[in-house]
Amino acid sequence: MANESHLKGQAILAPTINVIDEVNDYLTALNNNECKTYVGSNTCVSEGGVNAIEAIHTPEFLAIIRFLGVPNHEMKLKVGCPVMHIRNIDHSPGFCNGTWLIITILGEKVIEVKLLNSKNYVDKVVIPRITLTPSDVRLPFRF
Repeated sequence: MANESHLKGQAILAPTINVIDEVNDYLTALNNNECKTYVGSNTCVSEGGVNAIEAIHTPEFLAIIRFLGVPNHEMKLKVGCPVMHIRNIDHSPGFCNGTWLIITILGEKVIEVKLLNSKNYVDKVVIPRITLTPSDVRLPFRF
């Protein structure tokens, strides 16, 4: 389990997404707990229902597309790993973008986390699996 006092107020800055992945992989490897892999959607829906878009954008291609603010297609998580929340779900307990969390339970459809930098009464929060749609207008489809 991570030492929470070392995580509060800390940040790792990286120049590229690839470096972020390398740092995440390294830090995850330091944790001896069992790894659970979560995968995102591998289909797209074109605006207007044109099937040609779906034929061009294969599941393999969709799995490698990267967007800021959207998790990777495949996330490998472990109990005890620190993570940063990137969505505003519930402001009242301090559960918003930039909140540091420690994973406490990895379920099939939910992840339970402990909030590290919350100043409110809530200690743990359950994050359900949610649909995220990238807002990149350069793409001719929605995930």
